[in-house]
Amino acid sequence: GHLYFLNPDFAIIRPMDGHNAAGSGQDYALGSLVTTAKLGLAADRRAELALSAAAEYNWACCAPFTVIEVAA
Repeated sequence: GHLYFLNPDFAIIRPMDGHNAAGSGQDYALGSLVTTAKLGLAADRRAELALSAAAEYNWACCAPFTVIEVAA
């Protein structure tokens, strides 16, 4: 499958590296996603780590988080 992101201007973006983040903690989450990309972790675990990184360094992000997997 592919990841698509809907920008606020309604442009549909397909990140070529296969991951994206949005919101106030997006920079921290993206950093986590980049560094865990080649570790062989499951997608849900990578998402949890990215959300945890965002919550650690951005005051506007906090647990609890819910990760939902959607079948293609």
